[in-house]
Amino acid sequence: MLLTSFTGAQSTGKSTLLAMCRDLLIPDPEWASYGGHELERRWVFIPEVTRLIKREFHVDINEQGSDDTQLLIMNQHLINTIQFKNNLKSQGHYYMMDRCIMDGLVYSKYLHNHGRIEDCTYDVVQSMFHRLLPSLDAIFYTHPEDIPIYDDGERSVNPQFRDEIIEIYDDIISGGESWIGHDFVVLKGDPKARMEMVIEKLQELGGI
Repeated sequence: MLLTSFTGAQSTGKSTLLAMCRDLLIPDPEWASYGGHELERRWVFIPEVTRLIKREFHVDINEQGSDDTQLLIMNQHLINTIQFKNNLKSQGHYYMMDRCIMDGLVYSKYLHNHGRIEDCTYDVVQSMFHRLLPSLDAIFYTHPEDIPIYDDGERSVNPQFRDEIIEIYDDIISGGESWIGHDFVVLKGDPKARMEMVIEKLQELGGI
């Protein structure tokens, strides 16, 4: 059983890849195999956290996020992890998310740097990050290379905000944080090339 997730700045292809994975891992009944191997894994796909919080609790997101926003988001990451562990015991589901606890850390660091959240909130975020990270079996980082911002009506299209988020990812990745020891895959290239890298890792981990 696996708990996997994409991570990365806004508008770097996470939702696109999640949809491609869903099409592959939950195929049409008439096409029930990939590469000659029957797809018997039971996959659960979680397409969003931040937007769910925005809709349910009417809080600001993106660069306008607040203490309430980030605490609610971190709580939802905890809920996702607990649900996976419960299903692991009872049903053996495999999970794939378009964001994970690392996104919560990165965006919280941005907000903390800009005085949008308090020190105590950021302390909770860091604690939650270190608590939940070990549950993840694979993290797929969607590199922003050659991917422009796409306005979907909810994500921020502020290029400075996006650039700062990317810088925080770069700092964490190059800083050798403890999570680097996990299966951390940097996805580059067009969607097809990125998908091939995801498939290779999932095959290696026994998810396909």
